[in-house]
Amino acid sequence: MTTAQERDREHTKQLPPRETAVLPRTETDAPAPPTPPVPSIALSWQRCAEAGVRRDQPAPLPASADLPAPDAMALARTLALARPAMEDVYQFIEGSRSAIGFVDAEARLLDLVGDPDSVAALATQGWTNGSCWSEQCAGTNGVALALLESFPAQVCGGDHYCAFLSPYCTAAAPVHDSLGGLVGAFVAIAPAASAHPHTLGMVSAAAGALTGELRMNLWLSSANELLSELNAILQTLSEGILMLLPDGTVSQMNARAGHPARAGAVSRHGAAASRYGESPAGVWRGAAAGQRAP
Repeated sequence: MTTAQERDREHTKQLPPRETAVLPRTETDAPAPPTPPVPSIALSWQRCAEAGVRRDQPAPLPASADLPAPDAMALARTLALARPAMEDVYQFIEGSRSAIGFVDAEARLLDLVGDPDSVAALATQGWTNGSCWSEQCAGTNGVALALLESFPAQVCGGDHYCAFLSPYCTAAAPVHDSLGGLVGAFVAIAPAASAHPHTLGMVSAAAGALTGELRMNLWLSSANELLSELNAILQTLSEGILMLLPDGTVSQMNARAGHPARAGAVSRHGAAASRYGESPAGVWRGAAAGQRAP
C-alpha cells in the first residue's frame, strides 16, 4: 500500500519540466556589472547610465566649469598635511606597481605618489593633477563612491563603469574636517590582479589619521587665539598679575607684575614664584597648595 508521500512523488514525476521565462534584453536597458556587485556599485552604474556616461571613453572627462575654484590657502595647508601621510603609506607598497593620491572634495586629483614607471603609466590613463574622477567624469570608481557616500569604497576590475579603468583597482577613503565637512579623499590605485581588501584598510587608516590631525589643528588654533586674548587682557590691568602652576612655577604674568622685580615679564615665565622677592606671608605656599592667598 503506497503512502501519501510516495503518491506525491509519483505525481511530481509526471508533471512537465518547468521552464524559466527569459525576457529579451532591449537597447534601453541600463548596463550592469559583469559580477553581482555590492548595492552601491549597482546604483552607481545606474546613475552613470542615466547621465549618459560613455563606457568606451578613453580617459576621464575634464571637470565641469561650474565647479567652484579651490581655496588656494586651504588647499596648501591640507596638502602639507596629506603629503607626509601619502609618503608613509607608499613606503609599504613601494615596488608593487601602485600609487597613492589625494583628491579634493570635487574629485579633482591634487597629488600622486608612486614608482616613476607606475606614475607615468597612470598618466596615460588620465591620472594627472587636476583630472576629475567624479561619476560624471570617469564613471563608477573608488574615488567617486567614497566622496558621494562619505565612506571608504573599493572598486576593482570590471566593476568600474568605464573600460579604461578595468585593469585597475581603485580604493579611496574620505577625509573630513573637525566640523564634518568633506575635505577630500586618499586614493590607492593598484593593478586589478593584485587587489586586496587590505588596500582599502590602508587608505582608511591614512584618512582617519589626517582627519584627526585636522581636528587637532583646529583645537590648537582656537586655544592659541584664546591665549592671545588672555595675554592682551592681562597687559591692560594696572595691578600685577601672576598665574601659578600647582608647584609654584609662574605660567603667565603681565608687565606690571615683573616691574617690582626689575625684570621683564617674558624672561620670568617658568621661574619659581619664590624668586620674585618679598611677598605677603603664605602667598607662594598657598598658591602651591592650590589655596587662596590670605
